[in-house]
Amino acid sequence: MRRCAIEFCEDQASQGVLYTEVRFAPQLMIDKMPIATQDTSSPSLTSDDVVQILLDAFAEGSKRNGIKVKSILTLSRPNPEWAAETVELCKKYFGKGVVGLDIAGDETFYPVKPNDEFVKAFQEAKKFGIHRTAHAGEAGPVQNIRESLDWLSAERIGHGYRLVEDEELFNRVKRERIHLEVCPTSSILTGSVASFENHPAKRFINEGLNFSINSDDALCCNSNLADEYKLVYNEWNYDFPILTRAALNAARSSFLPEDEKKQLINDLKVAYGIQ
Repeated sequence: MRRCAIEFCEDQASQGVLYTEVRFAPQLMIDKMPIATQDTSSPSLTSDDVVQILLDAFAEGSKRNGIKVKSILTLSRPNPEWAAETVELCKKYFGKGVVGLDIAGDETFYPVKPNDEFVKAFQEAKKFGIHRTAHAGEAGPVQNIRESLDWLSAERIGHGYRLVEDEELFNRVKRERIHLEVCPTSSILTGSVASFENHPAKRFINEGLNFSINSDDALCCNSNLADEYKLVYNEWNYDFPILTRAALNAARSSFLPEDEKKQLINDLKVAYGIQ
């Protein structure tokens, strides 16, 4: 884990990335198989151990490569029993490398329900001042976006492509400047969107919504952030001003503390030659 985290920082730096928010569900990184030599059915690592290891590695990798990497802990839709533990880990490590809480997984089979464990976790995060994003309206119905905003108090929406199916909600997201985390390649690979040609994100861009361009899972999708920017430029024919807007939108909607966010925005403006 430590090596992967440090190498992740190297990969991000090699693409010219200044700041990244990386997401993971710590429970998915626990080896629950008994260790034969120890005769125990307990995991070899706890969720807390995983978070500590990765935060330390991201901090080291960031320092080595001159970038900044923060973490968002993710709730797994099929596993509501992990929700309370995850938000407590967010509270413990908030300001120490963790900046937010997310929820991901199959929206169709595991929808959020009123006052369930996910809603409780997100409301606890909000009460503690922890930032919140939610995968919603990717392959699942558009109502998942509304519920993420109303029940989870999400500040950002992961994907959100079904937004174009509800004009009232579309206008609300535009009016409230809810940030949309667009991942072009993964949306095709998962079947969430049928084609690049008619991609809903084009409407997000054309109508001035608060969007960014992201890589999703770079390893699984075989596409890093630089590849995604090239796709938007070459396949969607959006030029430099749109790419610049996407990067600045991402910085302004990041979960960094305000002073660090201001510095990131300034650094991006310098890099893009607009200051």
